[in-house]
Amino acid sequence: MTTQNLQETMTADDRAKFERGAELLKYMQAGKAFDDFWVPIGDGLLAVRRTVVAVLHLKHARGGYYNAAFGKMVGKTPYADMKKTERSNLLYCMEHLSDIMEMRAGWTPTERANVNHPDSMSKRLREFLNRAPVEQAPRRNVSPMALLREKKEQLERANLDQAEEIAALKAREGDGSLFDLHQDTAEEIATSIVGELSKRTTGRAKAKAIAEAVLEKLKQRPSRAAG
Repeated sequence: MTTQNLQETMTADDRAKFERGAELLKYMQAGKAFDDFWVPIGDGLLAVRRTVVAVLHLKHARGGYYNAAFGKMVGKTPYADMKKTERSNLLYCMEHLSDIMEMRAGWTPTERANVNHPDSMSKRLREFLNRAPVEQAPRRNVSPMALLREKKEQLERANLDQAEEIAALKAREGDGSLFDLHQDTAEEIATSIVGELSKRTTGRAKAKAIAEAVLEKLKQRPSRAAG
């Protein structure tokens, strides 16, 4: 008995359910669950990021002041219910959509159906971007310097991906710090402090006191002898 004959034995109700299920499975196996749902959700997050950076005149989308403003913008919306890790992973995916397309080209239909959430997608994406270069047979007529440059570029890309992953982990921690003392510029730090203190009636006086205290501490530090 052929497959067609077996399907013909179905009742009309069962056939409709089977065909509906097959259509949805085909949709999942094509990766559409991520493309048609999570990508537009990610576009919304990118829109919030652009707005906050523009309004606060920031150079980078990071720091406590940025996080606070971002939280206010998405407050009382469905975005507020997203976990920070989920939001961070989705933004990471949005920044590498072309890499996701390349990565999924070699996937089986089952993989495309199973990996469609930002958390699982970002995990696979990081593994894909940080994968070891495929060993190739030595190429003819290629100078040793060219091979070294190629190796250097591969290492630089791996380091960049690791730096992005570290940044994402920091964003997940949500430690409440207003700024990154080592990475933010002086202007960004000043903007964060003034913005936070402006919420209080004594903010101007306290900001001035902080600036004077920092200068005083610098004066008290012993100067280094010229070498």
